[in-house]
Amino acid sequence: MATDISDMPPAGKLIPRGHGTKECMQTLTELPRTADSVKKFRHQTYPEPGEKRLCYAFVKDPDRSSNTMGVASKASLQAGALVNPPVQSAFQKRLQDLKDSLYFSKRRAPLGSSHDQSHGLPLGLDPLDKRFGIVNKKDISAGELVSPSEALSPAEEELAATLYKRSHGDYEVGEVIDRNYDWSRFTRGSLYGVPTPHDNSGSGVRTALKWCKNQGNVTMKKLDDFRERNRPQIGKVHDPIEETLYVHINRDHTFGVTVIPDDYSAGDLVQMSGPSAFLECPSWHPGLLVTIRQHLKKNTFSKFGELLDGLNQKGSNGKADPSDVKEILYQFQVPLDQDMAELLIAWSSDPEGGGVVCSDLVGLMNWMEPVSVDISNRVSERMKEPVGLEPSKVVLSDAYRTSSGQIKATVGSIHTNEYRTFGVPAIRSDRPAPKIKRVSDQTNYGDESDAYGLIYPSIYSNHGLYEKDFFTPRPPEEVRQVFTAAGINISDDAFKTLWEKAVGNNPSGKASVESFRAVLENIQISEK
Repeated sequence: MATDISDMPPAGKLIPRGHGTKECMQTLTELPRTADSVKKFRHQTYPEPGEKRLCYAFVKDPDRSSNTMGVASKASLQAGALVNPPVQSAFQKRLQDLKDSLYFSKRRAPLGSSHDQSHGLPLGLDPLDKRFGIVNKKDISAGELVSPSEALSPAEEELAATLYKRSHGDYEVGEVIDRNYDWSRFTRGSLYGVPTPHDNSGSGVRTALKWCKNQGNVTMKKLDDFRERNRPQIGKVHDPIEETLYVHINRDHTFGVTVIPDDYSAGDLVQMSGPSAFLECPSWHPGLLVTIRQHLKKNTFSKFGELLDGLNQKGSNGKADPSDVKEILYQFQVPLDQDMAELLIAWSSDPEGGGVVCSDLVGLMNWMEPVSVDISNRVSERMKEPVGLEPSKVVLSDAYRTSSGQIKATVGSIHTNEYRTFGVPAIRSDRPAPKIKRVSDQTNYGDESDAYGLIYPSIYSNHGLYEKDFFTPRPPEEVRQVFTAAGINISDDAFKTLWEKAVGNNPSGKASVESFRAVLENIQISEK
């Protein structure tokens, strides 16, 4: 039996066709409505035609159009009234001129006329008819000046050459410059000085190359005295400080500080007696002061003037608080530990109270000058009193800081300009040494001269010649040209023989000026 499939639904999913061409060609009568959350932003960026631009923050606020700010502008003149002003009557024009006459610019430079400058000119000088200057007379053209058509006469050429020498300083080779001297006492051809002797054999060059051959070594007396004092002499006892001890100081002089023993011995230390049980030696404090000053000298501390100014600024009436003194000592990087600083503060403190006397403190520390009598009298009594070395409650600094951190610090930094440097700069063999070294160039290229070369420089250094110029290999033509210019004339055969000896086994076939000079000198010595 056959089955009718006309009424059966098709298999699969039905997809809607959507808009066709007809729907796309039709104009929409109703546009989609913008959401309120988006419309408030469009009021600020894209307002509707005829609407005011409104910030999205005031969309739902009450109407603010009635609340106006500022002052309403008044209507001004229109452009037509400005371009075509109304015609004034004779009375109005006269009244306006009287009002404008009050201005200085109106009186000095009226409208429609030039500036009147006659009041500043001399009497009788007409600015319209008076002329200044000289009328130029027409002579020859520029072309005739550059390329004259006719040759100049000898007198004119001599005059032109004289004027050109005066204006441009163009003198001929060997021409004597006329400086308008008074030749009444001396003749024009006078010569001055002593003639320099010249020898074609080259004896002058040989003397210049070996100018210290027959002369003794010239040294300083200070250097000889130092060597005589520090080097052992035959038959003498080596005593470097003999002159210091027996010439400047008496033979009965003794050094050091005499320490007077007290009533206590090592037994008290073994039995752990307290510090209060001991009496300090009366000479201990002066000896300790000498040690402190010597310690400051070894560390090259010399900013005593700046230290005194800083203490005076910190205190008043020449006295300062002990805590402020310790802070100033730390800021100036005084190379003393806390115990030594406590002793100096105790010795220079005012016994009647009031703080530390700044001048006494700096006077005790200043190793470059002896302690004055006034400071010594004031401090000597305080040195006899026992002063313990107990640590103070006020330390030199509130926090520990490294020197490397202080160098790059903004406040309280350490200046390294006066730091002492040690050692010798490394030799830069990776860089070629310049021929002319600048003064600011501190690089060590390994070509520095010794002390003898600095004290007695070579004569060639004054002419810009260096050691490498004499030892640089050169061709025979250049070497012969150097010796010929020095006045040494050598025949071709003799030069060829000397050149072969100077070259030797050099594969390049070149020789330096120094090697050729040595061969020439040996030949001359053998001939004598």
